[in-house]
Amino acid sequence: MRGLGERFKVKSDIWQRKQNGIVQYIIPDFKVRHQELRFLFEAEKEITEGYDEFFYSGSVLVDRCAGPNLRFSYAGTYKQLFPSKSNNNRPSHLLKTPLYLRYTETDQPYCPTHGYTLTLRCVPTFNISPQSTYAINLATLTGYRPVFENDFLVLAGKIHFGSIFGSKTITIPPPERLYAGSQCLLRGYK
Repeated sequence: MRGLGERFKVKSDIWQRKQNGIVQYIIPDFKVRHQELRFLFEAEKEITEGYDEFFYSGSVLVDRCAGPNLRFSYAGTYKQLFPSKSNNNRPSHLLKTPLYLRYTETDQPYCPTHGYTLTLRCVPTFNISPQSTYAINLATLTGYRPVFENDFLVLAGKIHFGSIFGSKTITIPPPERLYAGSQCLLRGYK
């Protein structure tokens, strides 16, 4: 875009139970080297056993590489959420300020065989209608260790922790809550 290394991305997944579309405009080296400015618009529809949801959101995000192993970002997001078939079917207007930190000590970014990565994410959220305030906190640790010296077989592990503090659970929209497992992981109940 404009010959300055800017990128325009469009991505959609419409054939699954979770359908989404994402449009991004990325400006590299924004104000300083190794810092990106991203404009992001997203829409999603998901059908689960516990609730159905539809949302759209708009974000402005600054993503910065602070060294070879450290990356952080912060953003401002507006999200309009429409849950249904749940214990809280009220539409929500959410203002979010996501904060993200990633530290990695791996040998390769895309196919690691040695090392670990720690990711921390905090998403303070203010629900305009109905009024409530909460913060979603997530921590993920992944580790990689080769079984043999030639790195042919790698043992990988992942630990994921999450918590929400602030408003009572019933005031937090169901799609924003944390649930045990996911479609790809073991879940102890339907």
